[in-house]
Amino acid sequence: MDLKRTLIALSSNKRLEMTNILSYNDLSAPEVFSKMKSPPVFRQSVNRDLDVLVEVGILKKFYHQQTKKILYGLIWKSLEIDFRNLKIVGKEN
Repeated sequence: MDLKRTLIALSSNKRLEMTNILSYNDLSAPEVFSKMKSPPVFRQSVNRDLDVLVEVGILKKFYHQQTKKILYGLIWKSLEIDFRNLKIVGKEN
């Protein structure tokens, strides 16, 4: 995982809240939107922020056959930052 891109992605309070929401269950974008404490005005911005988190490798995006929905979920339950080698590593926990 690219350290700089990951830290930039996590510098948004909205994205941090989304990762917290998704730490419990895999959800669709509308479900994430409905669980946010202070959701953005437009639901599309939730989709955009979720895709940013997918691009940096924090979330996975997949099609769920049973529900017929596109879901998002955390790939890692926690991240470890190695400042000496400027790397970020996901941990299962």
